[in-house]
Amino acid sequence: PPPARTIQNVPSFADYYDMGKEVMPSTHRYMKVNFAVRKSDKQEVVVKVRFKPSCFRSRQDEKKWRQNTEFLLNLPGNLGVAKIYEVMEDPTAFYIVMEKVGGLDLFETLEQMRKIPVATTREIMRQLLESLVFLHSHCAVHKDLKLENVMLDSAGEAKSSKSSLPPQAVKVIDFDTLESWCPSGASAKDVVGTDQYISQEAYAGKYSPLSDIFACGVILYRLLTGKFPFHDDMFDDEAGENWVGSPKMAQIRRRLKVAKVDFSKEVFQENSDAADLALV
Repeated sequence: PPPARTIQNVPSFADYYDMGKEVMPSTHRYMKVNFAVRKSDKQEVVVKVRFKPSCFRSRQDEKKWRQNTEFLLNLPGNLGVAKIYEVMEDPTAFYIVMEKVGGLDLFETLEQMRKIPVATTREIMRQLLESLVFLHSHCAVHKDLKLENVMLDSAGEAKSSKSSLPPQAVKVIDFDTLESWCPSGASAKDVVGTDQYISQEAYAGKYSPLSDIFACGVILYRLLTGKFPFHDDMFDDEAGENWVGSPKMAQIRRRLKVAKVDFSKEVFQENSDAADLALV
């Protein structure tokens, strides 16, 4: 077998890549995402930069991130999951070099189209679930699936309610929260992910492949209705409250357990299978 891939220590990332413009503004001051070009062969890529020393809260956090990153580096390739070409480290930062995926993310697609046709949504979900089958079969849990982390390269075919998408039009991206998982693993110490997409058991630190499936249900609901399934005011935590066991995380979990989702919308009346899938 080929040797395991590891994070490469280099004197300067700039020796290998020319950094381009920012892909999007980052919500974290210690992180940014840029387009870049590999000097050796002019390959266009996307690079997530994590700046030292503020990108980790502790040495334990850094150790865990290194382990999960090298786990990700050694996953086999899959057409439904964006490639990770390499991960580099120099004295100032870590650099995760990823495939530059074409098309729009599902958030941008929904903004553009307002509502996605049922036939197209069905195909998006089929391809997304196939990508998850791959990740889960290799004991990987994404932990932050959302519209913004699923790319759709539809080549213009999504606009017709009757047309299906090209094969492999859907790709999962952004693996900052991805972890290896086993049933006997320890509970998480922090609640990670994005409001609305986090399953109730994840608020207690119990992440699993089912956490990703819950997020898929939220994605499906949004694609079909243009809205989130839960009321925004359920998620009223402040910065620093997202540790497992905090009163606020327990409160949000209780709210989710009893929350009622509105399936009275016309799209669900006309497509009862869609409501069944979202409930799963």
